[in-house]
Amino acid sequence: MKYFGALFLFSAFLSIMVGGTYSQSEIVEVSLHLAPTPLAQPDLIERSLVEFDGIVAAVLDRSNSILFVSYDKSQITMDELAYLLTSMGYRSVPVEPIQAAL
Repeated sequence: MKYFGALFLFSAFLSIMVGGTYSQSEIVEVSLHLAPTPLAQPDLIERSLVEFDGIVAAVLDRSNSILFVSYDKSQITMDELAYLLTSMGYRSVPVEPIQAAL
């Protein structure tokens, strides 16, 4: 958990620099309070999310059921992210923006 900030900054830096040129991406970090259904698979959510275009990092705090996600707003919307989570067995995803980086 304590390394998430460093991971986020590193991944944001890498996503900004693409082939030595500036990218127009906007990386946003949000915390999502998850309400799992019986279909939820917490072991797979981190690995599954980062496979989608636009999602830079995903870290699940299992003790508090909070998912920290870094994503590129130019590639994926919050509604699409909420749909992905619903398809993975989670319901009711209130969102709290944490930080935005260019």
